[in-house]
Amino acid sequence: MASGDGTGITTAQALQEWRAAGVVSRFAGRVVAIDEGGRVGPAEARERWVPVPSTSALARHLAAGLSVETGRRIVAVHRRVAGWHLVDESGAVGDGSGPFDLVLLAVPAAQAVPLLPAVPELAARAAAARFEPCWAVGVAPQRPLPLPYDAAVVRGSPLAWICRGTAKPGRAGAETWMLHASPAWSEEHLEDAPEAVVAGLSRAFVEVTGHPLEAPLAAFAHRWRFARVARPVGEPCLFDAALGLGAAGDWCLGPRLEAAFLSGSALAERVLAESSARAAG
Repeated sequence: MASGDGTGITTAQALQEWRAAGVVSRFAGRVVAIDEGGRVGPAEARERWVPVPSTSALARHLAAGLSVETGRRIVAVHRRVAGWHLVDESGAVGDGSGPFDLVLLAVPAAQAVPLLPAVPELAARAAAARFEPCWAVGVAPQRPLPLPYDAAVVRGSPLAWICRGTAKPGRAGAETWMLHASPAWSEEHLEDAPEAVVAGLSRAFVEVTGHPLEAPLAAFAHRWRFARVARPVGEPCLFDAALGLGAAGDWCLGPRLEAAFLSGSALAERVLAESSARAAG
């Protein structure tokens, strides 16, 4: 599938580039489906790729050569005569805050909306996107679990997906399992304490797999409020060429990583096309 209007790099081409760079590898683990009665069967055939040697490897690769600033939350963007200025949560507009010719947002729609008031139409379109949350729990059993699979799509349970983390390429060390809750369970328990989430999803894991965890060596919970797109905007990206303000994300197109890639590519194409048009004019 091509990005944007079809003039940019395709996801297949990008995947090959990332593979050649050694930052992604095919997941060769055994994946099954577990139904409401606990019956284990084949999962839908699908090619799965993961970053290596860690989840952040692909992001670091894409950011190579860029000036990246972290640990600062931007709460507003203001258009002035010289261009855009960023305002952080302390209210500061200091070094590194502008002016900028362009501001492109690559955050969940709910976080983009407060940064788009300069273009109410874009803010309204972004606000139409809807997300489903996901609680995720990581556990490290005292000893490897003798399960005949490495990952499973789970139905009729508080869990939706489980995966042996150490089955992913590039991951070594003690066995770990990642447990992803279903959207419904995550929504119901959205404000629960992490300890309660660990306990609840660990019980669900035992029920699904039939193997006790026996006081795992380590366990943690992480909440993604905007984990999965439930209702996308339905267009590749948002961009106001006159003001130089745009936004992109999976929420523009659909609930897959490919959608985020295509949306970002589409926004880049819009910016480059506008730049070329101005240079030619």
